[in-house]
Amino acid sequence: TFTASCNTGHDFRVKILDDVNTAELGLNSLVNLTAASQSFTLTFSTPAAVPNLGRLKFQYNPTSLAGDVYTVDDVVLEVLLAPAP
Repeated sequence: TFTASCNTGHDFRVKILDDVNTAELGLNSLVNLTAASQSFTLTFSTPAAVPNLGRLKFQYNPTSLAGDVYTVDDVVLEVLLAPAP
């Protein structure tokens, strides 16, 4: 969960990556931003064999221009374990 905005409304992508080889680990989402701050919740699952280290990446889109101001606040990552069989 996080809040985000962009003064021009340009979007960005959110990814979870392996810290060593930068492979994607189950999250690669385009987030539709506006000039007004909005709250977003992205739910994802990682592969069973996940390394202990990962990266949360906010990636500008190719449409980003000089003067774009992206604001990201209140980032929360929460681990939800699958129920026991």
